[in-house]
Amino acid sequence: MSNIMTGRCSKRNIQKNTGRFIVFWMSLCFLAGAAGGYLAQLATGVDAQLNAYLQGYANLLQDGSAAASILGVAAAYYRGPAAIYLLGHCRSGKFFLSVAFALEGFGLAYAVAAFSTALGRCGVLLAMSVFGLRFFVVLPCMLFLARQSGCFVSRAERGRKKAADGRQLRLLCLCPALLGLGVVAEVTFVPRLFAAALTLFDM
Repeated sequence: MSNIMTGRCSKRNIQKNTGRFIVFWMSLCFLAGAAGGYLAQLATGVDAQLNAYLQGYANLLQDGSAAASILGVAAAYYRGPAAIYLLGHCRSGKFFLSVAFALEGFGLAYAVAAFSTALGRCGVLLAMSVFGLRFFVVLPCMLFLARQSGCFVSRAERGRKKAADGRQLRLLCLCPALLGLGVVAEVTFVPRLFAAALTLFDM
């Protein structure tokens, strides 16, 4: 009996350590991608066309007209977590999970740097008013899904595939709901937050 309990505890510890390593590694990939995005933006700069686009986007947010692009916002929220979930069920998913996190970091950092370059000294804070909520909702969901999917991949490689327990399924179901709340919050509050930021900086 004690051997069985010891074996179960050992398996749980292995799964916990694997999950922690996955979260740590994916966070590093995200940060590496963010560094790459920032450096890429510094290297390319902001041309006239991109500057006009960013200025137009800022005006849309300030006017509240961006609320009409709810499908675009939903796509921005769901595409990353959906990709992580799907890639996590592939045997080569570990590599592609890393790439997905790096690309997510690249896109965020590039956008923040572009805002900063195009809109001046207050661009970073203005960019965070636009992308901050999305970052704090999407990234935790992606990390959670990567942890679950990564454990699934690990079990599959060892030929010990198991069905997720009820608690895991409930937690997985929370991700789409949380992302949906993020979409609603961004469409509703981000234009107002951006307008308030513009007022604060007298832009």
